[in-house]
Amino acid sequence: MVHLARVPTKFCLTALSVLACACASEDEPSPYASGSGFADDADADGSEDAGSEEGGSAGDSSSEAGVGTTSTGDTSSSESADTSDDACVSDSECTDSPFGELCDPDSGFCVHCLPGSVEACYSGSAGTQGVGPCTGGERTCLDDGTAWGACIGELTPVSEQCDNGVDDDCNGAIDDDLDQDLDGWGSCSGDCCDIAGGGCLNPELVNPGAFEVQGNEVDDDCDGELDEAPLACDAGLSEGSTDPLDFARAMELCSFTEADAPLESRVWGVISASVAKPGGAPLASWQQVGLPTEYGPNLPPANAAMVVLSSGWASDTAASAEWGKGWGAYQDAPSEWLSFHGGYLPKNPGCGQNGKKIRDPAMLELSVRAPTNALSFSVDLDFFNAEYPEWVCGQYQDMFVALIASESDANPEDSNIAIYDDGQGGQYPIGVNLARDSGLFRQCAVGSKFGCQGSGSEDAVACEGVDQLVDTPYGASDPGCGGGHTYSGGATGWLTMRGNVVPGEVFTIQMFVFDAGESGSGLADALVLLDNWRWELEASAPGVVPQ
Repeated sequence: MVHLARVPTKFCLTALSVLACACASEDEPSPYASGSGFADDADADGSEDAGSEEGGSAGDSSSEAGVGTTSTGDTSSSESADTSDDACVSDSECTDSPFGELCDPDSGFCVHCLPGSVEACYSGSAGTQGVGPCTGGERTCLDDGTAWGACIGELTPVSEQCDNGVDDDCNGAIDDDLDQDLDGWGSCSGDCCDIAGGGCLNPELVNPGAFEVQGNEVDDDCDGELDEAPLACDAGLSEGSTDPLDFARAMELCSFTEADAPLESRVWGVISASVAKPGGAPLASWQQVGLPTEYGPNLPPANAAMVVLSSGWASDTAASAEWGKGWGAYQDAPSEWLSFHGGYLPKNPGCGQNGKKIRDPAMLELSVRAPTNALSFSVDLDFFNAEYPEWVCGQYQDMFVALIASESDANPEDSNIAIYDDGQGGQYPIGVNLARDSGLFRQCAVGSKFGCQGSGSEDAVACEGVDQLVDTPYGASDPGCGGGHTYSGGATGWLTMRGNVVPGEVFTIQMFVFDAGESGSGLADALVLLDNWRWELEASAPGVVPQ
Protein backbone atom coordinates (compact mmCIF):
# COMPACT_ATOMS: atom_id res chain seq x y z
CA MET A 1 0.00 0.00 0.00
CA VAL A 2 1.35 3.48 -0.93
CA HIS A 3 0.24 6.69 0.81
CA LEU A 4 0.75 9.00 -2.17
CA ALA A 5 -0.18 12.08 -0.21
CA ARG A 6 2.38 11.36 2.45
CA VAL A 7 5.56 10.19 0.45
CA PRO A 8 8.75 11.60 2.07
CA THR A 9 11.46 13.27 0.05
CA LYS A 10 13.85 10.35 -0.46
CA PHE A 11 15.49 11.32 -3.73
CA CYS A 12 15.49 13.86 -6.59
CA LEU A 13 16.10 13.45 -10.28
CA THR A 14 18.16 16.16 -11.93
CA ALA A 15 19.06 16.86 -15.50
CA LEU A 16 21.67 19.29 -16.72
CA SER A 17 21.50 21.06 -13.37
CA VAL A 18 18.36 22.95 -14.45
CA LEU A 19 15.71 20.47 -13.33
CA ALA A 20 14.14 21.06 -9.92
CA CYS A 21 13.36 18.29 -7.50
CA ALA A 22 10.46 16.47 -9.11
CA CYS A 23 9.02 15.11 -5.93
CA ALA A 24 9.73 17.70 -3.24
CA SER A 25 6.86 18.01 -0.81
CA GLU A 26 4.89 21.23 -0.78
CA ASP A 27 6.02 22.18 2.68
CA GLU A 28 9.75 21.45 2.16
CA PRO A 29 12.15 23.99 0.58
CA SER A 30 13.89 22.98 -2.62
CA PRO A 31 17.64 22.18 -2.30
CA TYR A 32 18.03 23.99 -5.56
CA ALA A 33 17.48 27.52 -4.26
CA SER A 34 19.91 29.14 -6.77
CA GLY A 35 21.65 28.29 -9.98
CA SER A 36 18.77 26.11 -10.96
CA GLY A 37 16.28 28.46 -12.56
CA PHE A 38 14.96 29.68 -9.16
CA ALA A 39 17.48 32.40 -8.51
CA ASP A 40 14.73 34.97 -7.83
CA ASP A 41 13.01 32.73 -5.27
CA ALA A 42 15.75 31.49 -3.06
CA ASP A 43 13.37 30.49 -0.29
CA ALA A 44 11.11 28.54 -2.64
CA ASP A 45 8.02 30.22 -1.31
CA GLY A 46 6.69 31.14 -4.73
CA SER A 47 7.43 34.88 -4.39
CA GLU A 48 10.37 36.92 -5.54
CA ASP A 49 12.92 37.61 -2.84
CA ALA A 50 13.87 41.21 -2.24
CA GLY A 51 17.50 40.23 -1.73
CA SER A 52 18.00 39.37 -5.41
CA GLU A 53 16.99 42.87 -6.47
CA GLU A 54 19.36 44.50 -4.01
CA GLY A 55 22.35 42.67 -5.45
CA GLY A 56 22.76 40.34 -2.51
CA SER A 57 24.33 36.89 -3.05
CA ALA A 58 21.76 34.16 -3.55
CA GLY A 59 24.04 31.84 -1.70
CA ASP A 60 23.77 34.02 1.37
CA SER A 61 19.98 34.17 1.50
CA SER A 62 18.17 32.30 4.26
CA SER A 63 14.98 30.24 4.06
CA GLU A 64 11.91 31.94 5.57
CA ALA A 65 11.07 28.67 7.22
CA GLY A 66 14.42 28.70 8.96
CA VAL A 67 15.22 25.19 7.75
CA GLY A 68 18.80 26.01 6.76
CA THR A 69 20.91 27.90 4.22
CA THR A 70 21.64 26.98 0.65
CA SER A 71 24.03 28.21 -1.98
CA THR A 72 24.58 27.68 -5.66
CA GLY A 73 25.73 24.13 -6.26
CA ASP A 74 25.39 23.18 -2.58
CA THR A 75 22.51 20.77 -1.77
CA SER A 76 23.33 20.14 1.87
CA SER A 77 20.66 20.81 4.53
CA SER A 78 20.45 20.68 8.33
CA GLU A 79 17.11 18.81 8.08
CA SER A 80 17.00 15.03 7.80
CA ALA A 81 15.86 13.54 4.53
CA ASP A 82 12.51 12.20 5.97
CA THR A 83 10.42 14.78 7.89
CA SER A 84 6.98 13.09 7.80
CA ASP A 85 5.18 13.00 11.19
CA ASP A 86 3.45 9.69 10.51
CA ALA A 87 6.34 7.59 9.35
CA CYS A 88 7.08 4.82 11.80
CA VAL A 89 8.72 1.48 12.40
CA SER A 90 6.87 0.59 15.64
CA ASP A 91 3.63 1.40 17.48
CA SER A 92 5.51 3.39 20.09
CA GLU A 93 6.22 6.07 17.51
CA CYS A 94 2.48 6.51 16.87
CA THR A 95 1.39 7.20 20.45
CA ASP A 96 0.50 10.84 19.81
CA SER A 97 0.00 10.65 16.07
CA PRO A 98 -3.17 12.28 14.69
CA PHE A 99 -3.30 9.49 12.10
CA GLY A 100 -3.64 6.68 14.60
CA GLU A 101 -1.73 4.80 17.27
CA LEU A 102 -0.83 1.71 15.24
CA CYS A 103 2.18 1.36 12.94
CA ASP A 104 1.36 -0.36 9.66
CA PRO A 105 4.42 -2.54 8.92
CA ASP A 106 3.58 -2.63 5.21
CA SER A 107 3.43 1.12 4.63
CA GLY A 108 5.58 2.38 7.49
CA PHE A 109 2.92 4.88 8.53
CA CYS A 110 0.78 5.43 11.62
CA VAL A 111 -2.79 4.31 11.06
CA HIS A 112 -6.10 4.11 12.93
CA CYS A 113 -6.48 0.41 12.20
CA LEU A 114 -4.51 -2.19 10.29
CA PRO A 115 -5.86 -2.36 6.73
CA GLY A 116 -8.01 -5.42 6.15
CA SER A 117 -8.27 -6.36 9.83
CA VAL A 118 -11.70 -7.43 11.18
CA GLU A 119 -13.31 -6.89 14.62
CA ALA A 120 -16.67 -7.32 16.35
CA CYS A 121 -18.95 -4.28 16.54
CA TYR A 122 -22.31 -3.09 17.94
CA SER A 123 -23.79 0.42 17.79
CA GLY A 124 -26.96 -0.12 19.85
CA SER A 125 -27.57 1.23 23.35
CA ALA A 126 -25.59 -0.28 26.20
CA GLY A 127 -27.25 -3.33 27.68
CA THR A 128 -29.29 -4.21 24.59
CA GLN A 129 -26.82 -6.47 22.77
CA GLY A 130 -27.89 -10.08 23.08
CA VAL A 131 -31.41 -9.06 24.26
CA GLY A 132 -34.28 -10.06 21.99
CA PRO A 133 -33.23 -9.90 18.35
CA CYS A 134 -30.43 -7.41 18.96
CA THR A 135 -27.00 -8.80 18.03
CA GLY A 136 -23.55 -7.60 17.07
CA GLY A 137 -21.80 -7.69 13.68
CA GLU A 138 -18.30 -7.32 12.17
CA ARG A 139 -16.46 -4.42 10.60
CA THR A 140 -13.35 -4.32 8.41
CA CYS A 141 -10.59 -1.69 8.42
CA LEU A 142 -10.43 0.38 5.23
CA ASP A 143 -7.51 -0.14 2.85
CA ASP A 144 -5.77 3.08 3.90
CA GLY A 145 -6.16 2.30 7.61
CA THR A 146 -7.87 5.62 8.32
CA ALA A 147 -11.18 4.21 9.66
CA TRP A 148 -13.38 1.15 10.17
CA GLY A 149 -16.04 0.24 7.66
CA ALA A 150 -19.76 -0.31 8.39
CA CYS A 151 -20.84 -2.81 11.05
CA ILE A 152 -22.15 -5.66 8.92
CA GLY A 153 -24.72 -8.05 10.35
CA GLU A 154 -25.70 -6.11 13.50
CA LEU A 155 -29.33 -5.68 14.64
CA THR A 156 -30.03 -2.73 16.95
CA PRO A 157 -33.20 -1.66 18.85
CA VAL A 158 -36.14 -0.14 16.96
CA SER A 159 -39.51 1.21 18.13
CA GLU A 160 -41.71 -1.46 19.67
CA GLN A 161 -44.19 -2.94 17.21
CA CYS A 162 -47.44 -4.06 18.79
CA ASP A 163 -48.63 -7.66 18.70
CA ASN A 164 -45.74 -9.13 16.69
CA GLY A 165 -44.35 -11.27 19.50
CA VAL A 166 -40.90 -9.64 19.21
CA ASP A 167 -38.95 -7.54 21.69
CA ASP A 168 -38.27 -4.91 19.03
CA ASP A 169 -36.69 -2.38 21.38
CA CYS A 170 -34.56 -5.05 23.09
CA ASN A 171 -35.45 -4.00 26.62
CA GLY A 172 -36.35 -7.49 27.76
CA ALA A 173 -40.13 -7.17 27.30
CA ILE A 174 -42.09 -8.41 24.30
CA ASP A 175 -44.69 -6.00 22.88
CA ASP A 176 -44.34 -3.69 25.88
CA ASP A 177 -46.42 -0.54 25.95
CA LEU A 178 -44.21 2.55 25.99
CA ASP A 179 -45.89 5.60 27.50
CA GLN A 180 -43.83 8.57 26.42
CA ASP A 181 -46.31 11.23 27.56
CA LEU A 182 -46.86 9.51 30.93
CA ASP A 183 -50.65 9.68 30.66
CA GLY A 184 -51.09 6.02 31.58
CA TRP A 185 -51.61 4.84 28.00
CA GLY A 186 -49.01 3.63 25.50
CA SER A 187 -49.04 3.29 21.75
CA CYS A 188 -49.80 -0.43 22.05
CA SER A 189 -52.84 0.22 24.24
CA GLY A 190 -54.50 2.70 21.93
CA ASP A 191 -52.85 6.07 22.63
CA CYS A 192 -53.19 7.88 19.31
CA CYS A 193 -50.97 10.78 20.44
CA ASP A 194 -48.02 9.78 22.60
CA ILE A 195 -45.72 12.54 21.31
CA ALA A 196 -46.69 16.14 20.50
CA GLY A 197 -47.05 16.74 16.79
CA GLY A 198 -49.46 17.92 14.14
CA GLY A 199 -52.69 19.09 15.72
CA CYS A 200 -52.00 17.22 18.96
CA LEU A 201 -50.18 19.73 21.12
CA ASN A 202 -50.96 18.22 24.53
CA PRO A 203 -50.42 14.44 24.21
CA GLU A 204 -50.92 13.87 27.93
CA LEU A 205 -54.58 14.90 27.45
CA VAL A 206 -55.20 12.59 24.50
CA ASN A 207 -55.79 8.87 25.06
CA PRO A 208 -58.63 6.32 25.23
CA GLY A 209 -59.40 7.43 28.80
CA ALA A 210 -60.18 11.03 27.81
CA PHE A 211 -63.53 12.61 27.00
CA GLU A 212 -64.09 14.15 23.59
CA VAL A 213 -63.75 17.94 23.62
CA GLN A 214 -66.01 19.68 21.15
CA GLY A 215 -64.46 21.99 18.56
CA ASN A 216 -60.73 21.45 19.20
CA GLU A 217 -60.18 19.32 16.07
CA VAL A 218 -58.43 16.61 18.10
CA ASP A 219 -59.48 12.98 18.50
CA ASP A 220 -59.24 13.32 22.28
CA ASP A 221 -60.50 9.82 23.11
CA CYS A 222 -58.61 8.08 20.26
CA ASP A 223 -61.72 6.38 18.91
CA GLY A 224 -61.00 7.37 15.32
CA GLU A 225 -63.66 10.10 15.25
CA LEU A 226 -63.08 13.83 15.49
CA ASP A 227 -65.10 16.10 17.80
CA GLU A 228 -68.09 13.75 17.92
CA ALA A 229 -71.05 14.83 20.05
CA PRO A 230 -71.55 13.20 23.46
CA LEU A 231 -73.60 10.04 23.44
CA ALA A 232 -77.26 10.15 24.42
CA CYS A 233 -78.52 7.04 26.18
CA ASP A 234 -81.74 8.07 27.93
CA ALA A 235 -84.26 7.62 25.12
CA GLY A 236 -86.88 5.06 26.04
CA LEU A 237 -85.95 4.74 29.71
CA SER A 238 -88.84 3.68 31.92
CA GLU A 239 -89.96 6.50 34.19
CA GLY A 240 -90.35 3.99 37.01
CA SER A 241 -87.07 2.15 36.41
CA THR A 242 -85.42 0.60 39.46
CA ASP A 243 -82.09 0.02 37.69
CA PRO A 244 -79.64 2.46 39.33
CA LEU A 245 -77.55 2.61 36.15
CA ASP A 246 -80.58 4.03 34.34
CA PHE A 247 -80.36 7.02 36.68
CA ALA A 248 -76.80 7.62 35.43
CA ARG A 249 -77.99 7.27 31.83
CA ALA A 250 -80.74 9.83 32.41
CA MET A 251 -78.01 12.32 33.39
CA GLU A 252 -76.01 11.70 30.15
CA LEU A 253 -73.44 9.45 31.82
CA CYS A 254 -73.34 6.91 29.01
CA SER A 255 -69.91 5.33 29.51
CA PHE A 256 -69.52 2.39 31.89
CA THR A 257 -66.40 0.62 33.12
CA GLU A 258 -65.02 -1.42 36.02
CA ALA A 259 -62.80 -0.46 38.92
CA ASP A 260 -60.17 -3.08 38.03
CA ALA A 261 -60.60 -2.94 34.26
CA PRO A 262 -57.55 -3.84 32.14
CA LEU A 263 -55.79 -0.86 30.64
CA GLU A 264 -57.29 -1.25 27.17
CA SER A 265 -60.81 -0.85 28.62
CA ARG A 266 -59.97 1.53 31.48
CA VAL A 267 -62.01 4.35 30.01
CA TRP A 268 -63.85 7.00 31.95
CA GLY A 269 -67.32 6.07 33.06
CA VAL A 270 -69.69 4.91 35.76
CA ILE A 271 -68.37 2.01 37.82
CA SER A 272 -71.39 1.59 40.05
CA ALA A 273 -74.66 3.29 40.98
CA SER A 274 -77.02 3.04 43.92
CA VAL A 275 -80.45 4.48 44.70
CA ALA A 276 -80.95 4.29 48.46
CA LYS A 277 -80.91 6.24 51.70
CA PRO A 278 -77.66 7.86 52.86
CA GLY A 279 -75.70 5.04 54.44
CA GLY A 280 -76.97 2.47 51.95
CA ALA A 281 -80.27 1.33 53.47
CA PRO A 282 -83.10 0.73 50.95
CA LEU A 283 -85.38 3.60 50.01
CA ALA A 284 -88.58 3.97 51.98
CA SER A 285 -90.34 3.79 48.61
CA TRP A 286 -89.34 3.75 44.93
CA GLN A 287 -92.13 6.29 44.46
CA GLN A 288 -89.66 8.85 45.81
CA VAL A 289 -87.62 8.68 42.61
CA GLY A 290 -88.21 8.59 38.88
CA LEU A 291 -86.88 9.24 35.38
CA PRO A 292 -89.51 11.48 33.76
CA THR A 293 -89.35 13.09 30.35
CA GLU A 294 -90.97 16.17 31.88
CA TYR A 295 -91.90 17.51 35.28
CA GLY A 296 -94.84 19.81 34.81
CA PRO A 297 -93.60 22.40 32.31
CA ASN A 298 -89.97 21.59 33.07
CA LEU A 299 -88.16 19.66 30.34
CA PRO A 300 -84.76 17.96 30.59
CA PRO A 301 -81.95 20.39 29.72
CA ALA A 302 -80.38 17.61 27.65
CA ASN A 303 -81.91 14.79 25.64
CA ALA A 304 -84.95 12.74 26.68
CA ALA A 305 -85.05 12.15 30.45
CA MET A 306 -83.90 13.48 33.81
CA VAL A 307 -83.62 12.28 37.41
CA VAL A 308 -86.13 13.13 40.14
CA LEU A 309 -85.30 12.63 43.84
CA SER A 310 -87.98 13.53 46.38
CA SER A 311 -88.67 13.31 50.09
CA GLY A 312 -92.30 12.78 49.07
CA TRP A 313 -93.86 11.89 45.73
CA ALA A 314 -91.65 12.00 42.64
CA SER A 315 -94.61 12.27 40.27
CA ASP A 316 -95.73 15.67 39.02
CA THR A 317 -99.35 14.48 39.23
CA ALA A 318 -99.34 14.25 43.02
CA ALA A 319 -101.50 16.53 45.12
CA SER A 320 -100.22 19.62 46.89
CA ALA A 321 -96.64 19.29 48.09
CA GLU A 322 -97.61 21.45 51.07
CA TRP A 323 -99.40 18.43 52.49
CA GLY A 324 -97.38 15.83 50.69
CA LYS A 325 -96.23 12.40 51.67
CA GLY A 326 -94.37 11.36 54.79
CA TRP A 327 -92.72 7.92 54.50
CA GLY A 328 -91.80 7.53 58.16
CA ALA A 329 -88.06 7.21 57.50
CA TYR A 330 -85.98 8.97 60.16
CA GLN A 331 -82.20 8.81 60.53
CA ASP A 332 -79.01 10.69 61.30
CA ALA A 333 -77.43 12.73 58.56
CA PRO A 334 -73.97 11.52 57.40
CA SER A 335 -71.74 11.96 60.44
CA GLU A 336 -68.60 13.06 58.60
CA TRP A 337 -70.50 15.87 56.92
CA LEU A 338 -72.12 16.94 60.23
CA SER A 339 -68.71 17.01 61.93
CA PHE A 340 -67.70 20.01 59.82
CA HIS A 341 -70.72 21.90 61.15
CA GLY A 342 -70.43 21.24 64.86
CA GLY A 343 -72.43 18.02 64.72
CA TYR A 344 -75.58 19.69 63.34
CA LEU A 345 -77.08 20.30 59.94
CA PRO A 346 -75.50 23.43 58.42
CA LYS A 347 -77.56 26.56 58.78
CA ASN A 348 -77.85 29.73 56.83
CA PRO A 349 -76.66 33.05 58.23
CA GLY A 350 -79.34 34.67 60.33
CA CYS A 351 -81.27 31.45 60.94
CA GLY A 352 -81.45 29.39 64.10
CA GLN A 353 -79.61 26.18 64.89
CA ASN A 354 -80.77 23.07 63.05
CA GLY A 355 -80.99 19.54 64.37
CA LYS A 356 -79.13 16.36 63.41
CA LYS A 357 -81.90 14.18 62.01
CA ILE A 358 -83.21 13.91 58.47
CA ARG A 359 -86.54 12.48 57.24
CA ASP A 360 -87.49 10.52 54.14
CA PRO A 361 -84.17 10.94 52.30
CA ALA A 362 -83.65 9.76 48.72
CA MET A 363 -80.10 9.43 47.42
CA LEU A 364 -78.40 8.68 44.11
CA GLU A 365 -74.80 7.58 44.66
CA LEU A 366 -72.40 7.21 41.74
CA SER A 367 -68.88 5.81 41.61
CA VAL A 368 -67.18 7.21 38.52
CA ARG A 369 -63.77 7.08 36.90
CA ALA A 370 -62.98 10.59 35.74
CA PRO A 371 -61.63 11.16 32.23
CA THR A 372 -57.86 11.56 32.04
CA ASN A 373 -58.28 15.08 30.66
CA ALA A 374 -60.99 16.33 33.06
CA LEU A 375 -60.42 18.58 36.06
CA SER A 376 -64.07 19.26 36.85
CA PHE A 377 -67.67 18.47 35.93
CA SER A 378 -71.02 20.22 35.95
CA VAL A 379 -74.62 19.09 36.49
CA ASP A 380 -77.90 20.97 36.06
CA LEU A 381 -80.32 20.96 39.01
CA ASP A 382 -83.62 22.51 39.99
CA PHE A 383 -84.61 22.42 43.68
CA PHE A 384 -88.28 22.58 44.74
CA ASN A 385 -89.54 22.99 48.30
CA ALA A 386 -93.03 23.21 49.78
CA GLU A 387 -91.85 25.26 52.76
CA TYR A 388 -90.67 28.23 50.74
CA PRO A 389 -91.17 31.04 51.50
CA GLU A 390 -93.39 30.80 54.56
CA TRP A 391 -91.11 28.56 56.65
CA VAL A 392 -87.75 30.18 55.87
CA CYS A 393 -85.54 30.15 58.96
CA GLY A 394 -87.86 27.72 60.69
CA GLN A 395 -86.80 24.36 62.08
CA TYR A 396 -87.76 22.52 58.91
CA GLN A 397 -84.54 22.86 56.95
CA ASP A 398 -85.24 20.76 53.87
CA MET A 399 -82.12 20.48 51.75
CA PHE A 400 -80.37 19.06 48.72
CA VAL A 401 -76.80 17.90 49.37
CA ALA A 402 -74.07 16.64 47.01
CA LEU A 403 -71.12 15.13 48.86
CA ILE A 404 -68.09 14.36 46.69
CA ALA A 405 -65.22 12.08 47.70
CA SER A 406 -62.32 13.06 45.44
CA GLU A 407 -58.57 13.50 45.71
CA SER A 408 -58.98 17.04 44.43
CA ASP A 409 -58.26 19.72 47.02
CA ALA A 410 -60.37 22.26 45.13
CA ASN A 411 -63.69 21.15 46.64
CA PRO A 412 -65.27 22.48 49.87
CA GLU A 413 -63.86 21.20 53.13
CA ASP A 414 -67.14 19.52 54.07
CA SER A 415 -67.32 17.91 50.57
CA ASN A 416 -70.74 19.44 49.79
CA ILE A 417 -70.71 21.11 46.38
CA ALA A 418 -74.42 22.01 46.54
CA ILE A 419 -73.70 25.46 47.95
CA TYR A 420 -74.15 29.00 46.70
CA ASP A 421 -71.48 31.69 47.07
CA ASP A 422 -72.94 35.17 46.75
CA GLY A 423 -69.52 36.68 46.05
CA GLN A 424 -69.72 38.78 49.21
CA GLY A 425 -68.51 36.22 51.70
CA GLY A 426 -71.79 34.38 52.08
CA GLN A 427 -72.08 30.66 51.35
CA TYR A 428 -75.48 29.03 51.55
CA PRO A 429 -76.45 25.35 51.36
CA ILE A 430 -79.21 24.54 48.89
CA GLY A 431 -82.26 24.44 51.14
CA VAL A 432 -85.38 26.22 52.20
CA ASN A 433 -83.40 28.37 54.60
CA LEU A 434 -81.51 30.10 51.82
CA ALA A 435 -80.86 33.63 52.99
CA ARG A 436 -83.51 36.07 51.93
CA ASP A 437 -81.17 37.97 49.64
CA SER A 438 -79.47 34.96 48.05
CA GLY A 439 -81.58 35.35 44.93
CA LEU A 440 -81.66 31.64 44.17
CA PHE A 441 -85.34 30.94 44.84
CA ARG A 442 -86.70 32.69 41.78
CA GLN A 443 -89.80 30.59 41.18
CA CYS A 444 -92.48 31.80 43.60
CA ALA A 445 -95.50 34.08 43.55
CA VAL A 446 -94.63 37.72 43.00
CA GLY A 447 -95.52 39.65 46.15
CA SER A 448 -95.01 36.72 48.51
CA LYS A 449 -93.62 37.40 51.95
CA PHE A 450 -91.51 35.40 54.35
CA GLY A 451 -93.23 34.10 57.45
CA CYS A 452 -96.43 32.22 58.27
CA GLN A 453 -99.63 33.61 59.73
CA GLY A 454 -97.98 36.76 60.93
CA SER A 455 -94.78 35.13 62.12
CA GLY A 456 -91.39 35.89 60.64
CA SER A 457 -90.11 39.11 59.17
CA GLU A 458 -92.81 39.46 56.50
CA ASP A 459 -90.07 40.76 54.18
CA ALA A 460 -90.91 40.60 50.50
CA VAL A 461 -89.51 37.69 48.51
CA ALA A 462 -87.56 38.35 45.30
CA CYS A 463 -89.81 36.19 43.12
CA GLU A 464 -89.82 36.22 39.31
CA GLY A 465 -92.94 34.13 38.69
CA VAL A 466 -94.40 30.66 38.87
CA ASP A 467 -93.98 29.42 35.30
CA GLN A 468 -92.00 26.37 36.43
CA LEU A 469 -94.37 25.58 39.31
CA VAL A 470 -97.64 25.27 37.44
CA ASP A 471 -98.88 21.75 36.85
CA THR A 472 -96.64 20.44 39.62
CA PRO A 473 -97.43 19.71 43.29
CA TYR A 474 -95.46 22.87 44.17
CA GLY A 475 -97.73 25.11 42.13
CA ALA A 476 -101.00 23.83 43.57
CA SER A 477 -103.41 26.41 44.91
CA ASP A 478 -102.93 25.91 48.61
CA PRO A 479 -102.39 28.78 51.03
CA GLY A 480 -100.91 26.33 53.50
CA CYS A 481 -100.31 28.23 56.70
CA GLY A 482 -102.21 31.21 55.42
CA GLY A 483 -100.75 34.66 55.43
CA GLY A 484 -101.54 35.33 51.80
CA HIS A 485 -99.53 32.47 50.32
CA THR A 486 -101.30 31.19 47.22
CA TYR A 487 -98.95 28.46 46.01
CA SER A 488 -97.75 25.46 47.90
CA GLY A 489 -94.04 25.98 47.34
CA GLY A 490 -91.21 27.55 45.40
CA ALA A 491 -88.20 26.55 43.32
CA THR A 492 -84.78 27.81 42.43
CA GLY A 493 -85.13 27.41 38.69
CA TRP A 494 -82.32 25.67 36.82
CA LEU A 495 -78.90 25.99 38.43
CA THR A 496 -75.50 24.68 37.33
CA MET A 497 -73.58 22.76 40.00
CA ARG A 498 -69.83 22.21 39.62
CA GLY A 499 -67.28 20.01 41.36
CA ASN A 500 -63.60 19.18 40.88
CA VAL A 501 -61.81 15.89 40.23
CA VAL A 502 -58.33 14.52 39.64
CA PRO A 503 -57.86 13.25 36.07
CA GLY A 504 -58.32 9.49 35.85
CA GLU A 505 -59.28 9.02 39.51
CA VAL A 506 -62.22 6.99 40.78
CA PHE A 507 -64.45 9.27 42.86
CA THR A 508 -67.90 9.01 44.38
CA ILE A 509 -70.70 11.52 44.65
CA GLN A 510 -73.76 11.21 46.90
CA MET A 511 -76.66 13.42 45.84
CA PHE A 512 -79.62 13.35 48.18
CA VAL A 513 -82.66 15.35 49.20
CA PHE A 514 -84.40 15.21 52.57
CA ASP A 515 -86.96 16.75 54.86
CA ALA A 516 -85.53 18.01 58.13
CA GLY A 517 -86.78 18.76 61.61
CA GLU A 518 -86.47 17.04 64.95
CA SER A 519 -90.27 17.09 65.12
CA GLY A 520 -92.98 17.19 62.52
CA SER A 521 -94.58 14.78 60.10
CA GLY A 522 -92.34 15.29 57.09
CA LEU A 523 -95.39 16.06 54.97
CA ALA A 524 -94.07 19.26 53.38
CA ASP A 525 -91.92 17.86 50.59
CA ALA A 526 -88.63 18.73 48.89
CA LEU A 527 -87.61 17.59 45.41
CA VAL A 528 -84.70 18.00 43.01
CA LEU A 529 -84.38 17.53 39.25
CA LEU A 530 -80.93 16.45 37.97
CA ASP A 531 -79.69 16.31 34.38
CA ASN A 532 -77.00 17.11 31.82
CA TRP A 533 -73.68 15.92 33.30
CA ARG A 534 -70.71 17.49 31.48
CA TRP A 535 -66.94 17.16 31.87
CA GLU A 536 -64.67 20.19 31.87
CA LEU A 537 -60.98 20.61 30.99
CA GLU A 538 -60.37 23.26 33.64
CA ALA A 539 -60.94 23.32 37.38
CA SER A 540 -64.03 25.22 38.54
CA ALA A 541 -65.19 27.14 41.56
CA PRO A 542 -67.30 24.51 43.35
CA GLY A 543 -70.94 25.27 44.02
CA VAL A 544 -74.02 26.39 42.11
CA VAL A 545 -74.74 29.37 39.90
CA PRO A 546 -78.07 30.40 38.33
CA GLN A 547 -78.52 29.78 34.63
